[in-house]
Amino acid sequence: MVIRLLTFFLIGLVLFTLFSLFLADFLGYLWVALAAVLVIGIAYLTFHYIKKIMILMKREQ
Repeated sequence: MVIRLLTFFLIGLVLFTLFSLFLADFLGYLWVALAAVLVIGIAYLTFHYIKKIMILMKREQ
């Protein structure tokens, strides 16, 4: 699992480096897109874990 995450991180780092080198004019838009992806990811994880907590709470009762 750690190796998979590290691989994705390195691929993302290489893609970001290539993007920032060759398309520097669009770097501001990339930050906005990355922030949107981060917010969507955190919202999904929050929804998923709240749903899981609710299921566990129902099982306890």
